[in-house]
Order: sequence, then structure tokens, then C-alpha cells
Amino acid sequence: MRPRGGREGAGRALRAMARLAAWILAALHLAGVSADGAAPAELPAAWKYTQPLPIAQRGLLKVSLPLETLTRARPGLEDLRLLDPGGREVPYLLERPARPVPSSRPPRTQQVTLEPRAEAATEAVEVRILQRAEEPGLTRLFLRLPGPNVPLAELSLETPEPLFSRAVTLTQQDLADTEIRESTIAQHTVYRVAVGGRPPTQSLGLPVDVPVRSRDVLLTIRNGDNPPLALTAVTARRRPVYLTFHAGQAGTFSLLSGSREAAAPAYDLASLKTAVQGARLVTGAPGALIENPGFRDTDPLLALGAVGPPLDLSGWQYRKPVQVGEAGVQRLELELDVLSHSAPSLADLRLNRENGQIPFVLERTSAVRRVTPALTPATDPKRPSVSRWQVRLPVRTAAITMLSCNTPAPYFRREVRLVAETADERGGPRTWRLASATWTRPLPARPVPLSLRLAGLPETDILFLEIDDGDNVPLPLTEVEVWYPVSRLLFLSPASSGTLLYYGNAKAAAPRYDIQVLAPTLMAAAKVQAVAGPEEALQARAADRRALAPPGWVFWVVLVLVVLALLAIVARLFPKASS
Repeated sequence: MRPRGGREGAGRALRAMARLAAWILAALHLAGVSADGAAPAELPAAWKYTQPLPIAQRGLLKVSLPLETLTRARPGLEDLRLLDPGGREVPYLLERPARPVPSSRPPRTQQVTLEPRAEAATEAVEVRILQRAEEPGLTRLFLRLPGPNVPLAELSLETPEPLFSRAVTLTQQDLADTEIRESTIAQHTVYRVAVGGRPPTQSLGLPVDVPVRSRDVLLTIRNGDNPPLALTAVTARRRPVYLTFHAGQAGTFSLLSGSREAAAPAYDLASLKTAVQGARLVTGAPGALIENPGFRDTDPLLALGAVGPPLDLSGWQYRKPVQVGEAGVQRLELELDVLSHSAPSLADLRLNRENGQIPFVLERTSAVRRVTPALTPATDPKRPSVSRWQVRLPVRTAAITMLSCNTPAPYFRREVRLVAETADERGGPRTWRLASATWTRPLPARPVPLSLRLAGLPETDILFLEIDDGDNVPLPLTEVEVWYPVSRLLFLSPASSGTLLYYGNAKAAAPRYDIQVLAPTLMAAAKVQAVAGPEEALQARAADRRALAPPGWVFWVVLVLVVLALLAIVARLFPKASS
């Protein structure tokens, strides 16, 4: 009988020889020579990338796709193709192992056994924090993954905090109707309890288990009235994606990816999923991506006209010049004055150059910007127990959604209101409430800011913040800020200084451009930051024209009739003279 050590040594030698053969085949492929010495078949021009896949054995095999392949392919991996050494297409089956779902069922017997639960292996994925933004009650982490289409299994927070519990949400950009909006990928609660010297109880991971189409994602941490977490890092893990196929011969296969126009293949293996469970996993991944020298770019943006039909500009009240310094897909953030002077739905936004429209896609986000308003005391002598502050917004009808403020006072409980004063239909004063809250700070407590979320848009640039003091000393206010949502326009443009942004037309309907169909392409493309210049008023607002215009003849006729009616009433009040 041969010693076991001898068999193991022989096995190791065979495996080493197989690996060496695989590397030799890969080198031949890169050198342009196939295993039989013949030049490989010419790659299809519709595929941008190829990867050598050395196969040293025949039969039913399984390969784990590298992350580089997943991020260069289309979101559904419908453009993947596998070619054998002779250039013939090889059918395959994609397998995406997922987190096992726990299930319960009644036992057949009373015998109890413990079995290890199989779970698909995960791999570490690099994730970078591009930006951390703190808002009242929220922390937003803008994260960047290695690329799109990452099959994320989990995101985890690294923090030294010993005691906390936070609700977290992961979102990505998606196309909703004709706009780009954020859609929720996953929600969870992370926590840690590590006090009293006991072993910590914690759950710091956010289960995802879905392919993330976007390269950039947003992680939102809801802090409530707690201080923001001290984060040291965000880590991620992904699940593997396996490509199962039958190799009829050994040699260097080619894995193709990066085709914009390839439809998803329909192979027989898709209907034989249970029959291919015993596929043998090939050790070693496909080689590095190689650009196909014969690739024919079919970027749909290249065929898109930069300027569309002319636009009648007579109904628009405002415009801004837009500076485009570099050709490509542009991203233009809308400033507060644009949001305030546009329709609430932003349906009246138009980009124009040389009297022709520039197609764009509207991108709405959950991110916010803040500005500091002018704050002055506005005490009402008739209400001495109420602290009243005038808040002057940067622009009239500002598109703000929240007001926040703070105070150094150590403890208090006050009712707070944010109101606006406008004129009613008769010209009299009208006060309406935009937001209200109870602001409480017990002892001991850290100074948590007050956040007032507005129920609607103000119709004036002057608001009033009212605080019921009762018999207490008024609160000194600090850090008074107003917040507005971030919206952007994505459009294709050459380097130009003749682009104009028009807005302020209440009668304009939302545009419908063909470029909206290409929103996923715009989202995936590298962006150039366009910059808007100062605002130019083309004509007075309709409300301002009505306020400044002199009264018409209808007004005078109504006034005369009212005066005559009052005179008739007064005349009846006097007694008739006796004869």
C-alpha cells in the first residue's frame, strides 16, 4: 500500500502542474496565440472588454466572477458572453448565492440535532466615505463603491461608541417616471451595549443582499436627539456571482463584457439549474480586463443632439447664464433663488442655447443646503410673555423646508411656532402657521438644536419665530439657519458660455425629452460641474404687477355702488320730517 503522504505529495504536484499550465495558457492568450498554436478568433466589435479564462480540464465547471467584471458589465449582466478557445459561444448559467432565510417546521421525531447552517461566503469590498454631512437629527454619509452592480451583502459601521442604537437607511439613485430620485435599498437598526465590564452585545451591520446599480450610495443615520456617532470607517462585503458552464475542451476561454446593445441570452442551462448543482469550482479567477482593439463604441449619448427645437421665451420671468467649462455630461445644482422663483414642481425649468432647448433630466435628492437668515427682535407689546423674532429670508417665497436654531440655556420647556403674515383677499392681515413644536431640555442634557419642518412654502420673505416664555426669562437664540433641498439638472453639452437657464413661468408644463430614457446612462457617466451666474429678472412677477398696477374701471364702479348703498342705509336711519 502506498503511504498516504506519497499520495498527498503527488496530488500537490499535480495541482501545481495544473496551475502552471493555466498560467501558460493565459500567457499564450495574452500573446495572441491559442493552445493549439493558432491565432484566436477575432473578438466581436460590440464588446469592449475581454478576459482570459484558462481552463485545464473538461466537464461541468464553475467560476467566481471578479468584481472588476461585475462593475464593467451591464446591471443585469446580460452582456456577458463566454467563448471557447475556438471563438465559439459557450452557454452558461449565472448563480447568485444569497443569505439563507430562516424557516421553521414541526419535527418528525423528538430527536434533537444541531447542524451547521450553510451560508454563502462573502468577500471584502473597498468603500470610501466621500462626504459626511451633519443635519439636525441626521448624519448623511455619501459612499463610493468600486463600481456599479456590486452585489452587496452587508455594510458595517466601525465606531468606538459603547452605547447607542440608530436606525440606518441605504439609498441609491433610480429613475422614477421622468426624474431621478432616491430609492431605498435597505433599512436596519445598528446598536451596541458595552457597559459594566460585560461582553458587548452589538449589531453593527446593515444587511443588503441586492445588487447595487449605482457606484455612489447614501447611508443615512437617524440620530434623533443624540449626538452624532464617532465613526472611524464604513466597511462592506459582497456575495460571489458564479458562472457555471460545460467545458468541452481545455484551453484559454474568453470572457466578454461591456456591450451596450447585447440582449440577455437564453440558454438551456437556465432551465436545468438543479442539474448543474454539482459543478466543480475552478481555482483561479479570470485574468485582467483587456480592451478590445476592434471595439465599436455605441454610446447612445453620442447620437443625441445637444440642441433641440426653439423655445418661445415670452412667458419666462427669470434667467441665469450657465458656464460650461468642459464638454461632457453636466451637473448643474439649482440655487435657492432658482428654486424659489420656479414653480413648486420645477416644471418650468428650461435650458436654452442659440434659441434651442437643451434636453436635461431633473435629479432630486434628499440632501439639503443651509443658509443663514437675518434675525432681529420683533417684540409685540400686547403679548409680553412671547419672545418674537423676525426671520428675513434671502429671497421672497424661498423654497425652504426647515428652520433650525439653538440656545445656550441649560434647561427649559417652551412652545415654539413659526408663522408668516400676509394680506388676505380684503387686504387685511392674515397670520398662518408654518410649523410648531415643543422645545424641551432637561437637566442634565446637551444643547440639542430645535428643528422646525415647514408644512408648506412661505409666501413672503419675512417669517416670525414665536416662543412662549410664560413667566420665564426669554431664551437667547444662536445658530439660526434655514434649509432647502438639493435638486440638479443633468444634461449633455460641449464647452460653451452661451447656455441660459430659464425659470419662473407658472403656465409651463413639464418638458418630456428623449434624453430621459437615457437617465441610467447619465447617472453612470462621469459628471462635469456646471456653474450658474447671477439672476436676471426679465419681467415683473404677476403678483407684483397686480400690486403696483392702478385700479381699473371695475374697481371704481364697485366702489361707487358700495358708497351709494351705504348712503341709502344711512338715510333710512334718520327720522322723516313731520308735515
